[in-house]
Amino acid sequence: MFRAGVARFCGIAEFARHLPTVGAEVINGPKDVPTGQNMLVRHPDGTLVEYVEHRHKHPAGRLAEPGGD
Repeated sequence: MFRAGVARFCGIAEFARHLPTVGAEVINGPKDVPTGQNMLVRHPDGTLVEYVEHRHKHPAGRLAEPGGD
């Protein structure tokens, strides 16, 4: 069963360094793609997840960040 979700992190490269510490395996990436960067990760339970960091943030998302006006 597929469930969509959103994860927030400081940057995809930082998150990629963190993932092995919790037993996840970065299968591919982080790499540049037309929209920004992405990576494919296998989590300890076998779930494959594609993470994406968009180059151009949506204005509403910037408002939700600390310091966003």
